[in-house]
Amino acid sequence: MYTLKCQVWACSIQYLRDEADISRFMQLQTVRVEDKANPLQSILDIYGEDAFVRHRRTLTTGIYSKVPRLLQYLHELRQYYNDASAKDALALRVGHAVPTRFLDGVIITAALIKLVGRDPHDYIYRVVAKKIGLITRISHATHSEDLLDQVLSSRVDYKRPGSEVRNTAVRTILSDPLDRFKLQELDCGLAYAEYQDGAGNQARYTRVLIVMWPDVLANLFARNQKFSRETSDRLKRMGDSNKSSLKYNTVRKKLSGLSSYLRAGITANDITLYDITDMLNTWDRRLTDEH
Repeated sequence: MYTLKCQVWACSIQYLRDEADISRFMQLQTVRVEDKANPLQSILDIYGEDAFVRHRRTLTTGIYSKVPRLLQYLHELRQYYNDASAKDALALRVGHAVPTRFLDGVIITAALIKLVGRDPHDYIYRVVAKKIGLITRISHATHSEDLLDQVLSSRVDYKRPGSEVRNTAVRTILSDPLDRFKLQELDCGLAYAEYQDGAGNQARYTRVLIVMWPDVLANLFARNQKFSRETSDRLKRMGDSNKSSLKYNTVRKKLSGLSSYLRAGITANDITLYDITDMLNTWDRRLTDEH
């Protein structure tokens, strides 16, 4: 028996604030049943504190002899769920694909479940079904962040002054205060814009990356097998779910219209507007420090 004496809070660690990173941990929680006595108090009343102390002391040595079997079960479960058909069957049963790293955490505890003689697959299903809301948020967060990174890492046909390389990463173009405005001319489905809020010392520039998904899919992602079956509609939905995406009407009003930034045939239903202010401000400060 394990007694959770306190909850551990990791919110102060920046990277653990994101759901995608929290998913690396198996979350344990006690469930209180209405109209039932506190389970911990009931056990204390029946067995007493001495029994708790005795079992705490023997727990480590007691489980040591079972470690080889535990590792064997862990290996078997990992092999089983490494098979795509097993993952597909689980996804079909719970109604959502389960991220690999979340499933890995559940498998570790499932090995313990098998060790005590219970069904590990039923346990995995029940945990995943219970956490389906978290899994959905993890998937959206991970995919939307990865999508923006894929855009920034893509290369376009552009030779920078002083360079022999004829194609350049979008990220590199955006890092140059002069080059970033040239994105629109490169026929890659991207454009850069910025607008100012406030005046004087209170002025703040918002830097916007305009992503036109039909053109990005046809140009930047054309050779990337990962996007071979994607549609621009789905990419837009994923892009708009990113925490840095901006509202179309807000940006349109600030820029007095967006038509001059969009290529022929592109509408509001085809684009995502990313706020990349913090990213560019960091790069600009670094450039200033180097000079």
